[in-house]
Amino acid sequence: MNEIIVDIINIVLGVICIIITKEIIPMIKVKIQDTKYEKFLDYVKIVVEAQQQTKTPEENAAKKEEAIKLVTEYLNKNNIALTEQDIDLIIESAVKQLKIKESN
Repeated sequence: MNEIIVDIINIVLGVICIIITKEIIPMIKVKIQDTKYEKFLDYVKIVVEAQQQTKTPEENAAKKEEAIKLVTEYLNKNNIALTEQDIDLIIESAVKQLKIKESN
């Protein structure tokens, strides 16, 4: 009788381990990725705001080049893979958000 109870407990523990491996660990990874992405977006906003404050409106091309350079360095340092087009769109989005924020 005790052997049956031990076998049932082992089976239940095995099922729990499978559930943890298949469901909970991927959820944790997603949360970590979300946090990493949020930090990245915050960094982009800081870069864009800094470029807006340190350069004149006539230096828009230089602002964008510097922002792309800084964001690319951040991505490389944090092992995040994005295309140049993605980086450009994210920076443009941050610029538009900043302009909307400034106009309010």
